[in-house]
Amino acid sequence: MSLRGRRREGSLPWLLGTTLLPGCFPSFEVTSDGGADAARDRTADHGSSGSEVGSSHRDGNSDGADAAKDASTCVSIIVTPPEPTHGGPACPVDGSTCWPADVTTFSPTWVPPQTKRGACTTTQINDLYAYCVGPASTKSGCATWASANKDCYECAYTTSTDSHYGPLLEFTGPMNFLVVNFPGCIAAAEPCNVSCAMAGLADFQCDLAACNFVSGACVGSSQSVIQQCYDQADSTCGCEGYHLSQLCFQSMLADPASHPAATLCALGQVDSFVASYQAIAAYMCGPPG
Repeated sequence: MSLRGRRREGSLPWLLGTTLLPGCFPSFEVTSDGGADAARDRTADHGSSGSEVGSSHRDGNSDGADAAKDASTCVSIIVTPPEPTHGGPACPVDGSTCWPADVTTFSPTWVPPQTKRGACTTTQINDLYAYCVGPASTKSGCATWASANKDCYECAYTTSTDSHYGPLLEFTGPMNFLVVNFPGCIAAAEPCNVSCAMAGLADFQCDLAACNFVSGACVGSSQSVIQQCYDQADSTCGCEGYHLSQLCFQSMLADPASHPAATLCALGQVDSFVASYQAIAAYMCGPPG
């Protein structure tokens, strides 16, 4: 079973089923079975495969095969305002059980993308969704498929504790959810704009810290209530600075001829989790084009 979320206005959707709302980098989907459970049985080390763009430090540098290929034609975007170094104070308590907490001690951590072109065929990309993510997916079905399609699965399906993030990113806890890795795709497609990708991931991480549904005030809250908390954190309190910085992706949408990420990362299809996943998986793990 899965619960689809919506994106926050002005955010890129990159959380699976995204949920970072319209206009936000993330988009996400909450899942209670299927791939989210099966993924926890993996033994592969994602951090050791694929090419890297950027470093685990927040220095904006890039390397890797895709970076080398695209760097000569990359058109830089200035992230304005600059990404904050830390979050802000809590929102005023309004009587809700789930509201944005203080994130003044929060600072984001950049996790570079994992790309391995040729690891998946188009059929495998579609099958991974059907067996491990979609409404008919099951734990046993995903495990069987993943075992038979190891290279594709290890490239496309990663977890929040991995050292590199692929097209799909799984978070586990009281409420398991997947996100489509829009920031990672942007960093891979436009290595000169890693700073914009970093801003997108930072906004998502700040929202998760402010509206903590794993061990904070939002435990047990519905997805719609958590989404409202995200919106509030981005608009008036602790995560507003990160939200404003991640709007840099809109410059890519405004000039797709100069920014391949607009098409390769499906930035104009943030309302469709399936379409976003298929496009990003095709670019990061699919057949060379």
